[in-house]
Amino acid sequence: MTPLSRPFSSLLAAVLLSACAITVDPVQTPNAGLTQQAVFSAGVPQTSLPMVTSGWWRSLGSSELDALIEALATSNPDLAAASLRVLQSELELGTTRAQGRPTVTAGLARTTTSATDFAGDRETKRTVDLSASIRWESDLWGRISSEGDASAARLLATGYDRDALANSLIASVVRTYISIAFDRWQIGATQRIVDSRETSLAIAQDRFGLGVEGTTAGTVSSAEENLAAARADLPDLELSILRNGNALDVLAGRVPNSRSDISGRLPARLPNMAFSTGRPIDLLHRRPDIRAAEARLASANANINVSLADRFPSLTLNGSLRSGGDLDQILDIDNVVASLTADLLLTVFDAGRGSRLVSLRRAEAEELAQSYVATVLAAVAEVEDALAGERLLAERSRLLSARLTAAHEATAIARERYRDGTGTYLTLLDASRSEASAETAFLNVERSRWLNRVDLMLALGGTWSPAVAPARNAREEDV
Repeated sequence: MTPLSRPFSSLLAAVLLSACAITVDPVQTPNAGLTQQAVFSAGVPQTSLPMVTSGWWRSLGSSELDALIEALATSNPDLAAASLRVLQSELELGTTRAQGRPTVTAGLARTTTSATDFAGDRETKRTVDLSASIRWESDLWGRISSEGDASAARLLATGYDRDALANSLIASVVRTYISIAFDRWQIGATQRIVDSRETSLAIAQDRFGLGVEGTTAGTVSSAEENLAAARADLPDLELSILRNGNALDVLAGRVPNSRSDISGRLPARLPNMAFSTGRPIDLLHRRPDIRAAEARLASANANINVSLADRFPSLTLNGSLRSGGDLDQILDIDNVVASLTADLLLTVFDAGRGSRLVSLRRAEAEELAQSYVATVLAAVAEVEDALAGERLLAERSRLLSARLTAAHEATAIARERYRDGTGTYLTLLDASRSEASAETAFLNVERSRWLNRVDLMLALGGTWSPAVAPARNAREEDV
């Protein structure tokens, strides 16, 4: 060993040992304040009931809806783009992991030279140059493996993002289908109101024609206006169905208005909850958006290790073989030139860039940890809101159902009294309008209950199954 090599070796060893002493603890995944004992305020945590799973829309018993969601799964462009993003992440992971493997290159060159000597003779010489090289970077400090870990975590996050998008799109299909169903139900209710007001108009016209006291031309005009107002609601409902049908076509990856009318068949009543809501902590592994946030935090932690490893020396081995000459010489072992080199590179001074980069990556991870907490808390809030909606909307539905029953009876009594001359048209008009308002309010709250159930299933990350399957039985109506 030369006099210069010993101090250099000692200095390098000291630098390596000091670098090895640098460690950074990963940012831990927060628990977001959730405990094993925590329960939802209005949840059903009983283990005797099944937990939610995938495929929850099938419990609605609509083959039409099943077909729409199958079309969504195979033809929706947003979902296809999300799947391609997953593919890109898979390819990125393969590329990243390939960095830890040797790179081998080979070359073959043929050279032809011609020269003319002083005697005028032309001489042609052909030579062949054959070469091969290999390059390999040693993963001494885990930089390459950490890059692989970060890429693998990004792949997981991308996959969970695709799952979350699929859940959201499926919920959009179900919500739109429910809206169509209730629009058709509303059309049926409106048509009944139209029929009722046509009857009232006929009675008013008969009484006016007979000259019954208290029945004037104004009474007839008022009845005609009341009838026209009811009929005017029908085009709006038809337009809503058309727009929702186009929305379903887009979700299914079809040209809008490219299919026949959607029937919108649903059970006459919303099935009772017959599933376990689980506990808030169950959302951590059930919700794909939470899993995606967790994976992003894992990727950020791996990037901290990458930035830390970049401060360590890199060791690269390079080897080459070369042989040249005539065709009969290139395979001669005596004509082969081989070399092997090792490159050890260490950043001696970077004005603190390396340490700041480590701090930056840690700050990014801490930000993602807070984003994870926000995602978890939002998920719990969504479940709590939907569970509260289950209770309060059911109560509102019960009250509005009683109001609708009373409104039907009041209208029937007012019409009969007007027919026999013991009641006035104004009383009948007020009863008719109150009946229409009660019908609309009841249908709206029922629509809200169905949509809230979809929100609950999406918030829980799975499915629901009614105690008695409602599929195409006597209680199912065309709505």
